[in-house]
Amino acid sequence: MIGSYGPIIFAVSDKQALTFSGFSRTSGGEWATHETMRGKKRSEYVGAALQTISLEITLSAMHGVRPRQTADMLIQMAEDGVVYPFVVGGKPVGKNLWRLLTVTDDWKTIYSKGEVSEITVSLSLEEYV
Repeated sequence: MIGSYGPIIFAVSDKQALTFSGFSRTSGGEWATHETMRGKKRSEYVGAALQTISLEITLSAMHGVRPRQTADMLIQMAEDGVVYPFVVGGKPVGKNLWRLLTVTDDWKTIYSKGEVSEITVSLSLEEYV
């Protein structure tokens, strides 16, 4: 097992391969800027910004995954506002749970009668505090 995000299990076996690529995490601080009389503006550190994650997942029937069903499940997770830990290598990414902000699905291969063989999904997650 590579990792997981809620019901999505990233793993490779002789029957199924579900992995992600292009994993990118962003973190930083929040700052406020205050006006002053006849002087430069003043900066004030407000606190840590919410971290974000972006990644891509290729859902391929050739790798034992049901592309349309899995993409629909991810979309439903985003619309329902559920939060889960994002785990890689048995360790959680960050200290908090993650909410799925957006799912963009790109249908790559569609066969006769509308059977979808491959979908690439791009996910955007934000830390949930």
